[in-house]
Amino acid sequence: MKIAIIDIPEEGLSRQYTIPVSVLADHEPFTASASLRITKAGTKVIVQGDIHIKGSLTCSRCLEDFDEEMDLSFLDECNPLPERITEPEYELSKEELDVSYYEHDEIDLDELIKEQVLLSIPIKPLCRPECKGLCLKCGKNLNEGECGCERNEIDSRLEILKKLKNSMKRGEE
Repeated sequence: MKIAIIDIPEEGLSRQYTIPVSVLADHEPFTASASLRITKAGTKVIVQGDIHIKGSLTCSRCLEDFDEEMDLSFLDECNPLPERITEPEYELSKEELDVSYYEHDEIDLDELIKEQVLLSIPIKPLCRPECKGLCLKCGKNLNEGECGCERNEIDSRLEILKKLKNSMKRGEE
């Protein structure tokens, strides 16, 4: 949904709507229900919002899909896009990274909401904090029970460290 800056009244406006947001290529899009308050101060536009997010993620430990719901609030300051930023070799300053920009005297609210949703998705999602993950040997989901594999075996790449530790112990005796 795009809003023309000229259509924002002095007292501001409120919008509520729901959009799909694609988070992962092989998953159904998340549903983002947003309640927004849009105000204007000169050429600056302030967008305040609450978003309820609902969708499915894959656990980074056990690789099982699970449903996730989140609520988040945000405050975004939008300014007109300066000419210099469109130059091919222009590097944004630290202050410019914290500000959103709009072009052609309109704000794309869908993009603002998508950005907030993508920023809120965890890098390593977990189905639950105590998820045991997969067995490194056989790949069984350890949340469903033990697999019977020996877990005390040392990684062959670390065997040299075990030998070094043992030789240091013999030197102390």
